[in-house]
Amino acid sequence: MIDPQQRNLETADKEQQNQRENDVQLRWQEVIDKGGEGAPEWMKEAAARRKAAQEKESTLAPWIKELKLKNKDLARKAGHL
Repeated sequence: MIDPQQRNLETADKEQQNQRENDVQLRWQEVIDKGGEGAPEWMKEAAARRKAAQEKESTLAPWIKELKLKNKDLARKAGHL
């Protein structure tokens, strides 16, 4: 059986990881919205690719977007096993 203290530590680690992922996504979105202005060249190129991918996904049906999100979450959970 898992010790409650260890469970709390694991939960805190997961929350920190989620927060880091959210922060990274927000930073990328800022770079994308600014068109790469003030960013290094490699980041501008990556932002352009991400923007193209976002535009491509905006034409997808809502159920396909939901399916992709579920698959992404399942892959993330499988990675922790």
